Amino acid sequence: MAQAFDPAAATAAYLAQLPPEAHAKATAYTQGGHWLLLWGFLVAVVVAWLIVRSGALPGLRRRLEKRRSRPVLVSLVVGIVYLLVDGVLSLPWSAYSDWWRQSSTA
Repeated sequence: MAQAFDPAAATAAYLAQLPPEAHAKATAYTQGGHWLLLWGFLVAVVVAWLIVRSGALPGLRRRLEKRRSRPVLVSLVVGIVYLLVDGVLSLPWSAYSDWWRQSSTA
């Protein structure tokens, strides 16, 4: 009869094989990941606030509504512009959290 696999015991056995420096580095990286979640949320809130406070989207919507009377199409275009501006403003944070942090800890 096959024995049941115990993931907790397997994890403990693997961690016991790691040198203390590697274990400390992994712990610090994991805790840093938790901070990244918080800072990522704050960056998203600030970027959204900047876009809304700029007033560019309502101005774009008014200009598009003068040309076209199709509200669904106008909303789609404004939404796409929002996503593009959000992506550009969030790019520095994304570059840090998704690329630079990953490559600097390897």
